[in-house]
Amino acid sequence: MATLTFTQVKKLRCHDDKKFKAFSIDSNCSLYLVCFNTGTKLYKKRIKTGYKTLGCFNKLSLAEARELATKKKVSYQSK
Repeated sequence: MATLTFTQVKKLRCHDDKKFKAFSIDSNCSLYLVCFNTGTKLYKKRIKTGYKTLGCFNKLSLAEARELATKKKVSYQSK
């Protein structure tokens, strides 16, 4: 799966008939963007027990989110 660019990520939207929709941004570091029908977008990292929120789309750049997801991946693997 190819990683998404900032422009592609910015265009992602939740369908009106759903509460939220999770989109895979980068499969290498398990980074997702969860879009809510209210317009809120959150970066999340997929972990064994579910998802861990990394930050809000408006306050965190895509590069920063990828870096955080990569760092989280390293810390989870060492346990």
